[in-house]
Parts: sequence; structure tokens; C-alpha cells
Amino acid sequence: MTPTPKNQEIIYNANDTLQTMALKEHFDGGLLPPWAQYTARYSEKMLGPIMTMMRRGILVDTDERDRTVALLTQRRTAVTQLFDAVCEALFDTDFNHNSPAQLKLLFYSFLAIPEQSKSKKGESKLSTDREVLERIVDTFPRGAFLANTILRIRDLDGQIEFLTRGLSPANRFHSSYNLAGTETFRLSSNEHPLRMGGNAQNLPKPARSVFKADDGYTFCQADQQGAEARVVAYVCGDKNYIDAVEGGDSHTMVASMVFGFEPIRELAEREYYRGKSYRDLTKAGSHGSNYLGKPYTLAKQMKVEIAVTEQFQRLYFKKFPGITEWHAYTARQLQQQGYLVNPFGIRRTFWGRHWDDATLREAIAFVPQSFVGILTNVALHKLWCRYEGAAGAPLQLLANGHDAAIFQVRTNLLDSILPEVLEELRIPVPITDIHGVTREVVIPFDVEVGGCWGKYDVTKCPTGLQKWRPAK
Repeated sequence: MTPTPKNQEIIYNANDTLQTMALKEHFDGGLLPPWAQYTARYSEKMLGPIMTMMRRGILVDTDERDRTVALLTQRRTAVTQLFDAVCEALFDTDFNHNSPAQLKLLFYSFLAIPEQSKSKKGESKLSTDREVLERIVDTFPRGAFLANTILRIRDLDGQIEFLTRGLSPANRFHSSYNLAGTETFRLSSNEHPLRMGGNAQNLPKPARSVFKADDGYTFCQADQQGAEARVVAYVCGDKNYIDAVEGGDSHTMVASMVFGFEPIRELAEREYYRGKSYRDLTKAGSHGSNYLGKPYTLAKQMKVEIAVTEQFQRLYFKKFPGITEWHAYTARQLQQQGYLVNPFGIRRTFWGRHWDDATLREAIAFVPQSFVGILTNVALHKLWCRYEGAAGAPLQLLANGHDAAIFQVRTNLLDSILPEVLEELRIPVPITDIHGVTREVVIPFDVEVGGCWGKYDVTKCPTGLQKWRPAK
């Protein structure tokens, strides 16, 4: 243990580990309160699946990646040339779309758009970031084309940057998962410690088709179905809302209850307002309304008039009054104790001002969002315990997708393994509502399978993911 230039970093890290283990003995001996012990045990159990996914990574089809990057680069060049040509034609000069100073000149001087600011840490600053450019698109027609063009260039840059990240020598994309990186207890993801890969949880859609299953395996993704809405229904204890989310197509059921027609999808998909169906409005409006979204905010997100979202919320909360009762209950809990406990027993303390709307919105979102994140982790842990640990395992974990477990299964065993997987993912969880009534909820999972991670498209992605159905 004598430090030398060659071993001093190893010794330093070893001492860190030993000190952590020494502290763990005291924590396990009762130093932590019961709720913290529960969270600590949950964290320990997740280390196995997380380390497995980090070490394994996901195989990348480098030929497909190179073709995709070349195509995206061509598109970026074309869009950039269009932006430059329009600027030259309109203003007899060009602008650097990567320069905030020049974009401020373009929009606020040449186009005479009122200056748009953003508040950050209490300080308001002139900006041309994504949020501001989207605001210009929605509000100022004379700036919409150029703002949209810049957003498109930035999107293409992001996709190209992601696809050209470093891979392992075996052409695998590795991610680092942070177990304690979010306040909702979802896993966060970023670059691997060995400076390769990146965040596999927020993949640009065009990038997904380059990730493929290993030879002899089929790519699989098991998604939770209607999870957050189900949790909201059971937490608020609203019988109508529980019936809606458990009635099959929840968006059609909710739309039928709110607008008063038979729960038939064809009726729900009739146009309601400017190309948006009853179902479209319900899908976006119910999610935002559940999390205390205001009519103005929902109207902006849904690109409809405020009167439309105001009318929707009047009908929605009248049909499901338990949701507003849950909002009020959460506000009281926040004021009285400053923390919430989700159905898994995980506790979160809120350090913001308890009377502030932003803190209340975080608190309302915490239980449904943390439930979804933890349920995915529990699912990964169950699959890890059952299948991992041996060479050539019939099922291998690949990634955490927030509300989805991503893995691969031996192709010749697909029809025998996936029914077992769905049974493992049938995880009953008791939820006690705001009135003290406990009900058991089971969030259904739906499995898609394919040769790669992209969505199936007969021309663009013929080996992409499609819904799996048991063999007859």
C-alpha cells in the first residue's frame, strides 16, 4: 500500500471503497431511519442489472450507422443552404445560425420581432434558444420559417453528433446509468466512464435503427401501457377514472366519458377541432390536466385556442372530480410534512417553497412518475434474477427506457421465453388512495420484437420492432 506514481490512483480509489464499506456497516446497523433503509436496499438490488447493462452495451450496425450519418449530413447541408439563400435574398447578407449574437440581430433587428427573454435563476436574459425559437414560430409568422429552419439544423446536428459517438472495439454503444441521479427515482443515463457511448434513454428516432440484436438473438422492448394515468386514477380513488383507464383504450374511454358518446374508437377519432380528434385532445389534455397544467400552457402545447382547453378542463374535472381532490390533498401534504411517499415506499423530501406552484407541480407529478420509473427497474431486476448470469443466457438485458425494459432473447426460444417474461412483468402493487382505500394495480406491459431498435417500416426499417403475438 505504499504509494508510487504507478499505483497511487489505485490505492486512492481502494481507500475510498474501504471507507464506504466501513460506513455501510454503521448504516446497516440501524443508523439510517426505516424509510431510508428501504431506499438503500432498493438501490443495492439495482446494482446488478445496472452493471450488467453498462458492461454489455448494445451492438451497433456500423454500416447502417454510416449510411444514416451520410443521409443526415446531406439533409443538414441542404437545409443550411436554404437558410443562407433566404437570408441573402431577404437581407442581402448571411447569418451564422450557430451564433446567438447574430441570431438576435436577425430576429430582433432585421425582422423587428419584439425581444424575447428567458428567466434563469431569477435573471431575465435575451435569448434565441429552442424555447424562444418555438415561441417565435407560434407567435410571429414573419419569423416562423427561419426559426423552424434553425430548429431543423439543430435537430440534425444533434442526431449526427449522437451517431458519431465512440464505440467499444466490439462496436458496442455503452451507457452509464445513474441510480441516484433523478428526484423521481428514474434512472438517468449519460456517457460511459470510458468516454464512449452516451445517453441511450433519449435516442433520436432516426438513430434507433442502427442498434441491433446480437447474432442468434431478437431485439425486444417491453413498454408499460397507460401507466401514469392508471397510477393517477388509483391514487385519487376516482371510480369513474379507474373504470376509464381499466376499460381498454383509456384515451377513447376518457374521451367518451368527457364528451358524452359511446366508447368506440371510431367515434373518438372524429375531428373535434382543426384536424385534432376527440381522442387527440383527450390524450394531451388529460395528461397535462392531471399534472396541474393551466389552460394557457395546454393550449400552447396542443396548438389550440385557450377557450378549447378551458372547455376541456371544465368537462374533464366535472367527470373526474377525484383528480382535483388529489391536487388539494397533495398541497396539504406538502404544507404539513414537506415530503411524499410513493406506493413502493420511496420517500422524497421537497426542498423548494412549499407554497410555490412550481413545487406543487413537482409534488403532484412525483408519485405517478416515480412509480413508472421504479416499476421499470423492478421489472429489469426480476428479469436479471431469472435469466442472467450464464454464458449464452436465453435473455440478456440491454437498456432502461424509463417506462420500458429493453432486452434481447434467443430467436429460437422467443415464443417460449416471452410468455414467461410477461408473467414476470405482471407485478401487483397495492396503492392506497387519498381516502385511505387500498387497491391492487397491475400495469400491463406490451412487447415489441425485431432485428433492431427502430420502429418497423416496410421501406425505411423492415427489421424494426413490431408487436409480438404468441404463436398459435
